Amino acid sequence: MAFTGTEDHTTTLEHAATLTKNFRSAYPEQPKAIYFSRQTLEAILAQEDVVGIRFYFGMENGEFRLVFCGAMENEDDNLSILANHGIFCPPCCSRKNALNSNE
Repeated sequence: MAFTGTEDHTTTLEHAATLTKNFRSAYPEQPKAIYFSRQTLEAILAQEDVVGIRFYFGMENGEFRLVFCGAMENEDDNLSILANHGIFCPPCCSRKNALNSNE
């Protein structure tokens, strides 16, 4: 299978809320989310031959992390630009909504 850059990864709010609630229940001490800037995402996507982004799960000091890079059509990683060190929620969170609250 090759990547096209047009795969549809959308989901419903109901399904996304279930997934995030399951995570918060299983890992109550972990961050709820991680923010990454548009600038970083666009820099990765702007690279030649990159059709998407691949996220890797990581761990640092007992906290889950995301490390990501460009993904190419042939399914290889483009390692020219790597990203990490997103901003955790909490403390920097959205107002309460279906993805971050049990209310």
